Amino acid sequence: MNKLIFFLTYLLPALCFSGQFNSAFLTFDLPKNWSCKHIAGSWNCSNPNNSKTKGLIVVTTKKPKIGSTMSSFKSKLLQPKKTTWNNKTILSEPQSAEELSIRGQKWIQATHLNGEIPNSTTKYLITIKNGLAILVTFTAQNQDYPKLSSSFLKSIESLRLRGKNSPTTRNQNLAQQNSLPTGQMSQGLDELFETDHKKTTGSALTMGSLQKIGILVLILLGVVFFLLSKKRKK
Repeated sequence: MNKLIFFLTYLLPALCFSGQFNSAFLTFDLPKNWSCKHIAGSWNCSNPNNSKTKGLIVVTTKKPKIGSTMSSFKSKLLQPKKTTWNNKTILSEPQSAEELSIRGQKWIQATHLNGEIPNSTTKYLITIKNGLAILVTFTAQNQDYPKLSSSFLKSIESLRLRGKNSPTTRNQNLAQQNSLPTGQMSQGLDELFETDHKKTTGSALTMGSLQKIGILVLILLGVVFFLLSKKRKK
């Protein structure tokens, strides 16, 4: 029974807390006093509301389009990306894009001005592993980014893939924490990913459905255990 409970717990959404981000596919160190929440299919990490600086780290996984490579991701990240903000289209300003190795895994790292919200700087880290693309974005408004850059760098240097990724960890949306103005995260990168729901729906369970199944099974196990204990007393 203990092994079953552990297995079900592992399938539930990532347990994110101040100090470290942990999921079934990725782990990295968080800046001091930061915490994470699972919102709308993505993991959103931010500093406390009373902080003088405001930053955001977003983690998502999606199925890349057929034929996608690290080189194609790099080429895309070297181009301006479009973001809709208050019904206005904003073009980002790419500053750089390069391939680097972090703990033995190849990543593409790029920096954009106005990449996610106006007057901001965003660093993008993207990689492909076992059929999934993993995207991690580090965003702060321009006046705050220099103060957070060293913390972001430590988080980037600690990025580590774990286990085998599968379509069950695929998330279709990127959301944003309330610590920064609400916007549409990384919408300009959508064309890099598989968006045909006919190909992706029904072939695998989502994280939300896995969570519900896990809870139901645990409840059933509790009922069975209670009934067996009651029977033994008789």
